Amino acid sequence: KAAPPPPKKKDSGPPRVPAIPAVLQGALAASGGGDAILHLELVRGLAYLSLMESNATAGSDYQAVTGKLEARGPSMVVRPLPTVDGARVPNTGVQFKKDPELMGLFLVEGADAKAIGKWLSTPIRRALCDVPAAWLRVEGATMTVSVFGVLEADKIDALVELADTIFAEHGADGGPSL
Repeated sequence: KAAPPPPKKKDSGPPRVPAIPAVLQGALAASGGGDAILHLELVRGLAYLSLMESNATAGSDYQAVTGKLEARGPSMVVRPLPTVDGARVPNTGVQFKKDPELMGLFLVEGADAKAIGKWLSTPIRRALCDVPAAWLRVEGATMTVSVFGVLEADKIDALVELADTIFAEHGADGGPSL
């Protein structure tokens, strides 16, 4: 008789790494700075989840997925539409007239509105709307998707799912699943 197969190792999630690659460090710093609590490797050399805490120069804790892109993307910042006195301010960013949900939740800023409109495909816009507290920053061949404040595990999962949707379309090496 053949011996039974060895028991499978319990999946403990992505491995913890001491730092993210240097090419991604600037993108992470630009998204919020702060001190790293931990970095998890989602895809070796391509995508990382970082849990960051505030320090003397960064005022907020946040979680971010930072990743390499296949090609340079249009420089942009997508952030929650600001609220003043309990009401959303008028949206003066890049206009998505056929997507009122996105326009009601996010301010999209960047110089090349046409390129940004193409880059933010319908699946990416829907995924953004599922995480209305998310910030997306694209600069050169890097992207960072962040949520500020302390998040519960299910909200961190939603952040990674959002980043996965973006990475599937624009990620380096064909955008492997995060």
